Parts: sequence; structure tokens; C-alpha cells
Amino acid sequence: MDADMSIFFNSVDQIYTLNQQLLDHLSRHLEEASATLSLQRDSEGVDMTGVRVHRTGAIFHAYAPLLQLYTSYASRHSAALTALDSPQFADFLRELPDKADVNRLRRYLNMPVERIPRYKMLLEELLGSTPPDHVDYAPLQSAIRSVDRVASKIEEICERRDNSRTLISVSAKVGLDLTGRTFVRDGMLRKVCRSRVQMYYFVLLEDAMVYGRQGSGLHKRRFRMIDLWECKVSDDTGSMPGVITTDLNSSNAFCFYSPLKSFILLADSEEDKTGWTTSILDCIGRNLRGQTHPRSGSVPSEILGENDDDSSSGFEQEGFVIKNGWLNVSGGAVTVVTGTNGSSASAGPSIVGKKPRRLWITLTLQTLSLGTIFKIAQPEESIAVELCDVSPLKHEKCFRLQFLYDTKLRDQTTYVFEAQSLLEREEWVRALKHCTTGGDELALRRRSINAAPLAPIFMFDKVSNVCTICTHSFAVYRPRHHCRLCGSLVCGKCSKRRWTLSYSSSKKPSRICDNCAKSTVSITRSFGESPRRMPVRFAESE
Repeated sequence: MDADMSIFFNSVDQIYTLNQQLLDHLSRHLEEASATLSLQRDSEGVDMTGVRVHRTGAIFHAYAPLLQLYTSYASRHSAALTALDSPQFADFLRELPDKADVNRLRRYLNMPVERIPRYKMLLEELLGSTPPDHVDYAPLQSAIRSVDRVASKIEEICERRDNSRTLISVSAKVGLDLTGRTFVRDGMLRKVCRSRVQMYYFVLLEDAMVYGRQGSGLHKRRFRMIDLWECKVSDDTGSMPGVITTDLNSSNAFCFYSPLKSFILLADSEEDKTGWTTSILDCIGRNLRGQTHPRSGSVPSEILGENDDDSSSGFEQEGFVIKNGWLNVSGGAVTVVTGTNGSSASAGPSIVGKKPRRLWITLTLQTLSLGTIFKIAQPEESIAVELCDVSPLKHEKCFRLQFLYDTKLRDQTTYVFEAQSLLEREEWVRALKHCTTGGDELALRRRSINAAPLAPIFMFDKVSNVCTICTHSFAVYRPRHHCRLCGSLVCGKCSKRRWTLSYSSSKKPSRICDNCAKSTVSITRSFGESPRRMPVRFAESE
């Protein structure tokens, strides 16, 4: 039981000693100051109202560095409360006298956490009663700032503890591991699907949106997660009269755009809609500014670190996605350059061969990951960006990446990437060069956002019973389809073209309508393609 009890009293002895010394110091100083003041009044017989003798602020300022002990206690406070409910501790209590109450112990354990905010309140009250020209005025201000920093850290620990508990509950609902993320809000929203409006459960995290339909047993649905840094939100649904029908309350609707999926959401009220849009925009802004909470590291290590500089934004650099998408990749063979000792080495097996393969590429400031599955958590191959050299090739849509496999033997692995367009190739080359030179990745991400294609919002099936191009009625022999580029309702004859979408999770070309195939604005805006290349790029469906 000694090991378990050490959780409770690991910092209690130090906090008790600190407060005992602080109390003795304050009491002794107050007695000396009162005695001095009485002696001066008795000896001189004059008014001593303006004499500056009480130095409470200076004492708290001297003890301010030791108040960091409270953050150590607060970081273990949750584990202590959890241990109170354990069967072992219940057996231990039964061995004690009847006056030993677990509720009383729980109140005692909460006292150190509540002590720092109380110190801050008392010091602020004392500062309000202290003249600005008093000798203790500046030390009081400094002591309040020190206590406020400790109080903020304790509050942050409590918030993260509550956030962890909330994430455990939410993770059980959605079936996803959300450990290390920051919960913002959740709730039910109506999602305008292609054929009907359905209720979905949405969870807004600080860096992602999770949504799906709730169910149980065999009817349990899979939830999807979308990174927020590449998303947009708007409450302007009036520009899409073909999507919102008259029987839906468009005043409570707002649009959510992302490269993976875009849709219209309906809230229960305008207040609820405003709350969702404001929270989403705030999270997107924090991601672009780099002001999100870090996902790694424990609370004690972050709170009790030696570097207490407030200039750090707390943003996690490692794993920060700069750019991702599908690319055709070939190469992967090691080019052996003989070293000074005449020896050579061979690289490990690569998923890339001489024949081009369509792979999902993820670029961070540290690595370039290659995977065969869309947004896979653990890619098949990762390349250290700092050992790479990128250069465009003569072919306008290809670029080469040379990876220095062995720094001593100068062995290189060469990859050739093929993008969808010249604009996309330039975007990838610029991003890779930026990462290899160690530039500001937040600025790079902000520029990449403007070039990121967003998935369209599909038209509601009940909006129209005819094709939006040829106006023929939909029937069994003429089924309705949605253009994957603009979201319009079209028939099969008006959507024979196929296009490989860079934002799609599928490797296969997607159906697009004839209007998008002929539209210079749509193709140029989404892919940077010139319309004269469309006959080469497109293929007729069989």
C-alpha cells in the first residue's frame, strides 16, 4: 500500500513545508512591522499613517519560484482521485478508525489545487488597497504575475484532464482513437445527402472534424475524419438554389467544404448554426496560425519544463502535413556511387518499381511518406526530406526526387513523380524545396491552401427529375448521376468523360459531366489544365 499512497503524498510534504515557511515569514514580518510602528508612535507622538512598513508583496515575490510545486501536485491530482475509488484503498480505509472518511480526504486533496487561485484573489485585493507610490506596489504586481502563471498552468492541466475524459467517451462512440487531440464540441446535425436528409453525429476537434451515423451492433456505422486545415465553411447557401429545396429551412443551413467531402449541414436553430460555424472557423484559423495544442508529450513534462518562455505557441511541428495527394511514382532503385574506400551498400526494398504506381504521398517538414492506401496511418515507405534533392524534369508534369540513402557512401535512390498538371507539379516542387531548406512551414501551408481543390456539393436528387444538360427525364434506362467536379445531376450520356481527381480517395478516374469537360474555368480553377489538353487527358467510358 505504500506505493499507492505515494501518489497522494508525493508533493504534499513539500507543499506543506512551503506554506509553513510562508506563514511563519508573514507572521514574523507582521509582528515586527506592528512592533516598529507602535514604538515609533509612542516615542515621537506623531501620525505614522504614511510609513511604508508592510512588505507582503516582496515576501510573495520571493516565494513565487517555489509555487511551481503546485503544478507538480496538480498533474498527479487526477491519479490520486482515481485511486480513492480503488478496492485496495477501500480495504485500507476499513482498517482505519471510523472518523477516517474518504470524502474528507477528497476535500483535502482538492485544497492545494484551489490554493493558488485564492492567493491570486487575495493579492489582487491587497494591490487595490495599496497606493501606487508604496514601496510594496511593484513587488505586489510581480507576485501577482508569478501566481497568475502558476494558476494558468494548473487551469491548463485541469482542462486537459477533462479533455482526456471527454475524448475517451467520444472515442467509444465513434470507434476512432482520438488520443492526444483537443475536443471542442459535438452534437447532432442534419446532413443533406444526395437522396435524403439524415441525422449525423459530428465531433469538432481542434484539428479535425469527425462525423458519421450512430448505430449499434450490426448497424454500427463507420465514422470519417477530415483534417480542418484544408477545409472551409460558409453560411451562404443562397448561391446554390439547386441544392437546398424549399422544404428545408435554409436560414439554419451552412456549407462545409473539404478536399475529401463537401456537404450542407442543417442546425436546429440559427444560434446553433452560428455556434458551429464560429467554432469551425476558429479551429481552422488556429491551425493556419500554428496555435493548436500539441498532440505529443505528457502534461507534467510540458508544465514542469525548464523553458517557461511564453513565446512558444505550443504547436507540434512533427507530423504537420504540408501537402498530400495521389501521384504516379516510378523509380526507387539505388544508384551506387563508389566512396573513397571503394565499397558500396544496397538499400532496403521499396514499394516503388520501374513501372509507375499510383501512390498516396504525404509531405511533412521531416518526411515524405508513400503509401498504397488513402491517408494510411502507417505508410509503407518514408523518406527523410533533409537528405533529398528535388528538381523538375523536361516532361512538364514530372519531377525527380533524389534521396541520399547512405551519407558516407553517397548512395542515392531516385524517384520520378508525375502530377496531374504543370501547376500541381510546381506546387509539389516548391513545397519540397521549401521543406529541404527548412523554411517556415506555416507560411507554406497558408500558400498551399489557396491551391487545394475542394470537393463539390452534390445536388439533391429531389431537386430535379431531368438532366441539367440535355433535360431528358431520368428513368430506369437513363439513371441519374452526379458530376464529381461540379456536383450537378446528369444522365449517363452527358457524363461519359472520366477524370482522375487529386482529392479523391479512389485511384480510378471519376465521372464528370460534359459541361465541366468543356469549361475552361472549371478545369483551370481545379487542376490548372489548359482546355486544349482535354482530348489527351480524358477517356471515353465504355
